[in-house]
Amino acid sequence: MALPPRLKRLLEALGINVVRLEWKWRYFRERLQWRRTALAQWVQILSYRHKFCECGLLVDKDAKVCPGCGRKLHSRAVYRIGRLLGFVTPEVGVAWPFLLFLIAVVFLGEVRLGGWVSLLSPPASVLIRLGAVYTPAIAQGEYWRLLAAGLIHGGLIHIGFNLMALSQLAPALEDEIGPWEFILLVTVTQLGCGWATYFLRTFAFSVGASGIAFGLIGFGLSYSHRQGGGRGLALRDLYLKWAVYGFLFGMWVGADNLGHLGGLAAGVMFGLLAPTDPQLNARLALLWRILAMACLIAWGYTLVEMIRSLAA
Repeated sequence: MALPPRLKRLLEALGINVVRLEWKWRYFRERLQWRRTALAQWVQILSYRHKFCECGLLVDKDAKVCPGCGRKLHSRAVYRIGRLLGFVTPEVGVAWPFLLFLIAVVFLGEVRLGGWVSLLSPPASVLIRLGAVYTPAIAQGEYWRLLAAGLIHGGLIHIGFNLMALSQLAPALEDEIGPWEFILLVTVTQLGCGWATYFLRTFAFSVGASGIAFGLIGFGLSYSHRQGGGRGLALRDLYLKWAVYGFLFGMWVGADNLGHLGGLAAGVMFGLLAPTDPQLNARLALLWRILAMACLIAWGYTLVEMIRSLAA
């Protein structure tokens, strides 16, 4: 909308660039209209009453299994949450957001215990109390540290890199194999990282979720290789690049690459054993759920021991 001639002359007399002002006003109106349209589309998508399976089939809102490929479908509530958070990631997930949330909560606990200095470099005593992989403690039977270490980080830079890596890797993998199998994958890879650190290093002291990240890379590497085809081989090459860059970066910053290797190996083994057929996966759903529940119990026990260690 053009400004009235009198107002233009007044603004020009005040030294204001009228042309620039008109362009800014036009840009503001276009952005406002775009936001209104985006909001209307977002409300429409959020209230949509059907589900879309990964195979491309439109499925009834109450269906639990895709009639086309046999893939297990999430509940309507999970789909709504996924649509609500669609600006973050297009994949619907349950387990990976909770994992990131738990890591963030533990880091806040580190800051509270060690003070503001823990934002950049938490004291080693705080990390050991929380549950770092620590040779003397594990030798005395504190095996819960093998899982606990994956939730603990050595400062903002450390947790920032790991959360970024997990947020890039985890959504697509959980969407591919389902939340129960994903929980099992995370647990197995963290245990692989912890045991490798403990057995392969003369004196072990290690924290961080990078072992899980490498485990996801290893799983994606072997799983996509078994899927084959153009898409599978392209994903395999992508995961291979992630692995190479990750190890090089770990060497540069002096990270626990032996632990990374353990997580990667555990992920590769899991990817070699996990079925790639959606129908077979659906038949194994009960097994995945039982194993994942056992993993959740192990993580719950780990959190209890972390709290006990702090109270001691």
